[in-house]
Amino acid sequence: MDGDTYLFIDGEYLRQIHRQAMLDFFGVDGELDILEAKREAGALRAFFYDSIDEGQRPGETVEACRERTAPLHDFMNRTSALSGVHVRLGTVTGKRRRQKEVDILLATDMLTHGFNGSMKNAVLLSGDLGITIRLDDEILAWFRNQVELAGGGNYQTVINEVLRQHIQRAQEPLEKTLRRVIREEIRRAS
Repeated sequence: MDGDTYLFIDGEYLRQIHRQAMLDFFGVDGELDILEAKREAGALRAFFYDSIDEGQRPGETVEACRERTAPLHDFMNRTSALSGVHVRLGTVTGKRRRQKEVDILLATDMLTHGFNGSMKNAVLLSGDLGITIRLDDEILAWFRNQVELAGGGNYQTVINEVLRQHIQRAQEPLEKTLRRVIREEIRRAS
């Protein structure tokens, strides 16, 4: 898989889980190693999507704002200097200071690289609850055909129902199954 795989990273998500894991296990806040994630994914390129909240918080001085954002600016600069790593920044807006544009940038880049043929495989590292999965063409065709034979409906609903039934029937816990499948995929990709 090396050479035809790109890694797409939701930076805020990865930074948060990495920070929490470092604090939980080692009691320190360690820095994220994007090159290691790229190597583990077998990716030729990695795209890191994030944003920096540069807005002054209530009661925060300009200097305190600079001090708060400086480590993130430094991290983004070091990350963008890595070979084969690209950093794309969105914005932070609104009262609740939410990230904007990051998901759109990520999705647009994935689609662009997929359509122009620069990658054959994409690895998405994201914590978003609403996810999109890639299914092989023959699987989608089979489900679409089943829906058509049944007189119509939504093939995505049928896929969800089949997965739900499988989970209910499965003897091993889903977590164990997922871990086994992920290990097998990582071995196959290596």
